[in-house]
Amino acid sequence: MEQELLGTRWRHKKRGTSYRVFYMSIEDLASRCKDGDTAFLWMWSDPRNTYVLIAPHKPQASIEATFTMMLPLTIQMSDDTSRYGTIVVYQDENDGSIWARYADEFLDGRFERLSE
Repeated sequence: MEQELLGTRWRHKKRGTSYRVFYMSIEDLASRCKDGDTAFLWMWSDPRNTYVLIAPHKPQASIEATFTMMLPLTIQMSDDTSRYGTIVVYQDENDGSIWARYADEFLDGRFERLSE
């Protein structure tokens, strides 16, 4: 699913606003965030690996870690039951705001895919 969605454009059917999907991950977003929360897309690395996580606060990392990205975003979710799932991160093409939502909600019919 990830390769099929990355870089694609979508329109929210009720609002009419258009968005571009630019990142996807698999995580338990609802264990850290609720609908409407402001959070950040964090990226950091240490000698072993590079990590990316959506969280409202700076993640705990090793003392060797270097944080390289902190993008503010707004959480959208109808079902805030703690669960692992694919998260779609998308940006408003008009105002640049960034949003994150579970893929099953993103693909449930509230958005329509735009042709490229």
